[in-house]
Amino acid sequence: MGANTKTLILALITTGATLAIACGSANDGEIKAWSACSDGSAEAAYATLRPSVVKVTGDDSLGTGFVIGKGYVVTNAHVVAGLNSVSVEFSDGRVERVSAEAVRGDGDADIMIIEVDTGSVSTVEKIDPDDLPTGTGVIAVGYPLDLPGEPKLTSGTFSGHTDAYLQTNAALNPGNSGGPLADLCGRAVGVNTWKLEGTENLGFAIPIDRVNEIWGIVRDGGGEKGPTLQACLPRKRLNPHPKVLV
Repeated sequence: MGANTKTLILALITTGATLAIACGSANDGEIKAWSACSDGSAEAAYATLRPSVVKVTGDDSLGTGFVIGKGYVVTNAHVVAGLNSVSVEFSDGRVERVSAEAVRGDGDADIMIIEVDTGSVSTVEKIDPDDLPTGTGVIAVGYPLDLPGEPKLTSGTFSGHTDAYLQTNAALNPGNSGGPLADLCGRAVGVNTWKLEGTENLGFAIPIDRVNEIWGIVRDGGGEKGPTLQACLPRKRLNPHPKVLV
């Protein structure tokens, strides 16, 4: 699955407060303060997220992404690193092919932003994960193993903050990379990126506030360009288990 498969497998498949809130889309760039999702469910969260989750492909690689703002899709850097062009497939079947020059971000953070015509697709709502209580129900949505049909859902709980990541027991598999980790109201708290090899349901996501920072840099014309990146690993490691990028 790539030259780096010695201690990892790149998933580039040919891949509290009691206030009840209403689920919906937020303004571009806005991250709302955390509030309890007392009336949410995995089914409802999936219905909210599904139209905004995309399949990201290029050459023999595949991952997931989602609409982070009008005209922008976020995914992992290891999904698109080194590609000359990227295809973004929306849930309605529309496919947009963009030059790698339209892909910028932060390789060290494993986050890339794709500038693409998102049409009328809604932006995924984002909430601050810093105060997310351990035990909160979450879902992961993406395209594991390039299975046919609509994006797939796995569910679990937020297991806590581990180093710079959000830990979850929602199952992550090759192809989930770049997809949203969200609460049961469909509000993104992170971007799924890796799991620990040889363990059960130890998955990790990059917090959405960090992702939003990188998106802001890209919107201002900054960020590394996709063609200059090599397939990367997040710099921190949790020993003794090697990472598996999903």
